[in-house]
Amino acid sequence: MMMPIVESIPGVPEKLGQGSAPGDFPCAPYRYLLLHTGALESWAYRPSPPDSSVNSAWAPSVIDLVRAVNPLAMRRWLLEDLTSENPERGPLLVDVTNDVLFLEQAKTTWAAADSVLMIGTQSDMDTLHRHLKSLARIVMPDQGAAQSALRPSQLAAWLNALDADHRHAWLGPITQLLWRDNLGPAHQWYRVEQTTSAPAQTSTGWLHLRPRELSVFNRNLQEHFVVALANELQALPDFAEFSLAHLQNSVQHTLDQANQIDIYSEDDMRSYVLLHARHGNLRSDPEAQRLLNDVSEPPSARLRAVSAYANSKDMQQ
Repeated sequence: MMMPIVESIPGVPEKLGQGSAPGDFPCAPYRYLLLHTGALESWAYRPSPPDSSVNSAWAPSVIDLVRAVNPLAMRRWLLEDLTSENPERGPLLVDVTNDVLFLEQAKTTWAAADSVLMIGTQSDMDTLHRHLKSLARIVMPDQGAAQSALRPSQLAAWLNALDADHRHAWLGPITQLLWRDNLGPAHQWYRVEQTTSAPAQTSTGWLHLRPRELSVFNRNLQEHFVVALANELQALPDFAEFSLAHLQNSVQHTLDQANQIDIYSEDDMRSYVLLHARHGNLRSDPEAQRLLNDVSEPPSARLRAVSAYANSKDMQQ
């Protein structure tokens, strides 16, 4: 029996699975990398070894990393000329049109650091730079301003939330996108293609997000967070036998408990889930519950206190 052919919708992220990225993509006339400075520099940082007698920590900047691959590559800070931002902490746009090795470096190494988008377009660097800079700010339904979702970990959630007209305008001159979405120890490659590009945007804050789009985006981000945490749990020996669906339900239940004691940030919620996964008796331990429920302390302090308490109990056993 022949399987039906499923055509991808222009501008909508298409899942490519795990493994290697497609070697011939993007294949548009011009190809660029959008590097996320903080993520890439954190990945590259190597602290000084504990037994080192000299300060041998290695902390290259994103510019150092680019120059090590190709010192002549054209590059532009995405947030330059936006006075409210420090441009050298924002994303860096790099032209890799004629540099296959640089593109492969991004696919095989930097993509695992949640730090790079690979872009194909028919536009030159100045045009693409102006368009991407226009995406730096969006107007929320309540008329407040927010940072646009340009990170690989948020891009699928973002593009799937936008209505078709907004998605087409947001992509603008971009005809191809490739990125790796890291989900705990697992990952998923995505690509986007659109044969008909839209005009490049030039004014920052042109996109006014609709209430439905914001609601869907937040829901997509929550689902992404839960899946990533479930993958982390499945990598632990005590949880390897459980299905991913079962672990997602367990993670969501634990996150609901965290919210009840005013733990909301992703870093703190992740710590809460992993802490309970590694120390299954915390829910029935009076001292652990006292520390966790002391809302006079910030969440991070409570989680550190419970972690220290749980580790001390393990050492005593």
